[in-house]
Amino acid sequence: MLNDSIYQFVPWESEVRRAFTEHRLPLWSDRIDGGSSPWANPQAEVLSPVRMLARLVPVADSMLTVLTLKMLVAIEGAWLAARLLGACEGAANVAGGAPRSFLSSDHCHR
Repeated sequence: MLNDSIYQFVPWESEVRRAFTEHRLPLWSDRIDGGSSPWANPQAEVLSPVRMLARLVPVADSMLTVLTLKMLVAIEGAWLAARLLGACEGAANVAGGAPRSFLSSDHCHR
């Protein structure tokens, strides 16, 4: 299936990885879009901490890795926000996607 993943994200990611492999910042590339800056393109996510972690896996697996990491950050963030707003652990587990709710002994009884 040919879509933005193939035509946009993979080429940008490949170019960023190539620059880092050459121990340089990806400020410019003649290989994409007839000459363009991965550094200036937000889709390239050059300095994204999540994307940096995903660069430890092959390019073919990096998009799924990024999705997984971003979902984990969102789940943990929702759980933490619920707890900071005063929700009991059980309610925070539901806010965070409920994976922990089966492990919790706190069922919000007060």
